[in-house]
Amino acid sequence: MPGLANIGYVAVFFKLNIPIQRILHIFEESPFSLNYVPVESEIVPGVKVGPSIFKIAEIKRRELKAMGYNIGNSQTPIIPIIIGDQMKTMQAWKILFEAGIYTNVALPPAVPPNMSLLRTSYMATHTDEQLEKVLETFKHIKQKLAIS
Repeated sequence: MPGLANIGYVAVFFKLNIPIQRILHIFEESPFSLNYVPVESEIVPGVKVGPSIFKIAEIKRRELKAMGYNIGNSQTPIIPIIIGDQMKTMQAWKILFEAGIYTNVALPPAVPPNMSLLRTSYMATHTDEQLEKVLETFKHIKQKLAIS
């Protein structure tokens, strides 16, 4: 098929005596086909991308730690907020969601007991106002839910 790239892999199940299964993934050729966005790309026409994503993540890690949140040993723009208690984690997720802030929630068995967490993800296209709103919401959550 012209204009398409074919990528596939083979899975073999020896012990189950199942024939070789071949799964073929077809996608259009594009620098964005695999969710890869080069740094030089203009994500939104006319919008200048601010500080690097790693600088933003470094600042957010520092600010969240200063608030007393446990963020583990995060070194990436995906920063976990380890709350521990499942109910408080779900309540925090709901407050964030209602404020228009999307996070992923992880509860047992996806994480060990008493390690429930929210995964926050930061992008270079987030505005200073959006980033500040996230911090203000986490300050509110810390007080409202008495997260230690």
